[in-house]
Amino acid sequence: MVLSLLLISLLAACAGTAATTQTPTSSAPVTTTAAAAKPQGELVAALPNFGSENWLPWLDPVMPNLDDLVYDMLIYYDEVNHKFIPGLAESWDVSPDGLTLTYHLRKGVQFSDGWGELSSADIKFNFEKHASPKSVGKLAQTRRIASMDTPDPYTLVVHFKNPNPTFFSALSLGDGGICQGIVCQKYVETVGEDIAGLKPIGSGPYRLIDGKSGSYYKLEAQDSHWRVVPEFKYITMRMIPEVSTVVAALKNKEIDLASVTPEQLPDLKAAGVATEVSPAGGGIIAAGFGGL
Repeated sequence: MVLSLLLISLLAACAGTAATTQTPTSSAPVTTTAAAAKPQGELVAALPNFGSENWLPWLDPVMPNLDDLVYDMLIYYDEVNHKFIPGLAESWDVSPDGLTLTYHLRKGVQFSDGWGELSSADIKFNFEKHASPKSVGKLAQTRRIASMDTPDPYTLVVHFKNPNPTFFSALSLGDGGICQGIVCQKYVETVGEDIAGLKPIGSGPYRLIDGKSGSYYKLEAQDSHWRVVPEFKYITMRMIPEVSTVVAALKNKEIDLASVTPEQLPDLKAAGVATEVSPAGGGIIAAGFGGL
């Protein structure tokens, strides 16, 4: 099983569920080098639902991992080598008593659409939103925060009410895949949560360019990004709840990727659709594209 650093859980299922793919008709060849070409082609994937379709992580933290395309995380988790690795935070320090956590942020990270450079104030704002009364995000973790300091734009000091030495891991992608992406404070405060929940602004490798609630979302890759340049220029996510419709779309090459039940495998294989089955006993099959 291979998990990408930026997880796109498009091939996800429990035991006995199969994930199916078509070879995309307009995709770029897979590369593994750091100096990848600019994104090109399009991947079209189907998901059974889009959650509550709110792009703000504290209001919909599990929006089928679409958030992970638009936002960057403070810390990532390397499933292969089993270790935490830098994200927006280049490093972090926990005090011996577990009462203080200091994040040292990456410089020069830009939010999309000209909303400026990410700073420690943005991280503080996001933690406060996760702890807010209407949040459905990381409540248990962020409500243990006593106070936060931003001594400079690239340093955030978090003080806890009681020892909390594992806070950094709970607020990383490694914690169950629940999105902890960082949202632009200036954008949310300018347009309001209602608009920001529909049109996200993040620092991730993709930006939302089109969409219709309950139907589809189309995202466009940035030509350059501090962490990774994606393989595909566009990713279109279609919401298709009915398995029979998904199967027909795979067979007709209307979509490239989807999750189906085992009963559909013989029909799909006979139609020449490539399939992958999750291991016995349960598990996740994840597909990462272009280094994501």
